[in-house]
Formats: sequence, structure tokens, C-alpha cells
Amino acid sequence: MARPYKMMNGEQYAAMRDASGWPNGYQPQEIEGMGIGRSTDWQKLMYQNGFITNTNIGASGGNDKTQFALGGVTSNKPQFYLAKTFPDTP
Repeated sequence: MARPYKMMNGEQYAAMRDASGWPNGYQPQEIEGMGIGRSTDWQKLMYQNGFITNTNIGASGGNDKTQFALGGVTSNKPQFYLAKTFPDTP
């Protein structure tokens, strides 16, 4: 990424959230992450070079009595997976 956006780190985000009066507190995973100093660089994770391939093929033909058409499509789109997932909250 040529010029990343200026963002807060985890500690700065927690300070802003505490100052905002956010009424819902923190999830256990957030408290754990803050305790060990975990901070995720989302731009580094999301703005990576990627690739997508799409392939189409078709054939058709026939004569006066019979006609046919065949076709096929394939697509390759890499997926993004996080190493840590959080359960849904009620």
C-alpha cells in the first residue's frame, strides 16, 4: 500500500472509546487483547494484492434436425479468513 491512512492503534482506540462514554463496556476478548497489548493493523490485512480468475467456455452446433449447446464457467475468488473469531453476542 503506497500511503496508508492514518489510524489509531489499539491503545489509542481504547482511550477514545473510554472518553466517549460508550455504555456497553468491553467484550471479554477485547479485555484480553488489551491486557496483552494486541493491536490489529487492519490496513495491512485488507489492502494486499490479490487475484480473481474467471473462465468461460462454450460450444454449440448442429444440423437441420439436431442442435446442441454446451457451456461451463469456473471462478476462483480467494477468501479472507481471520485467525480469531468471536461468538455472536445477544
